[in-house]
Amino acid sequence: MKTSSSKKGKRLLVDISIIGAMTMSVALLKSDIREGILERGSLDNIIENFKDPYNKAKEGARIDDDSFILNYVAHPLSYTGMGLY
Repeated sequence: MKTSSSKKGKRLLVDISIIGAMTMSVALLKSDIREGILERGSLDNIIENFKDPYNKAKEGARIDDDSFILNYVAHPLSYTGMGLY
């Protein structure tokens, strides 16, 4: 007999997989995101993002050159994924 916690654990893994798949699909489809990850992707940048998320988000928005995809595709998908979680 399966316990409630094992079902929650499996569901959590499914949710993480869905969110990860959506995030990776956007990153793989958009060349500017791929290039940005390769050029600026580092653990130090991730730590900096958590130290000052508001200003880092503003900085990232200035770099963005495709607001339609972000505002009408990527963000709704990511919010949907977080809602599933």
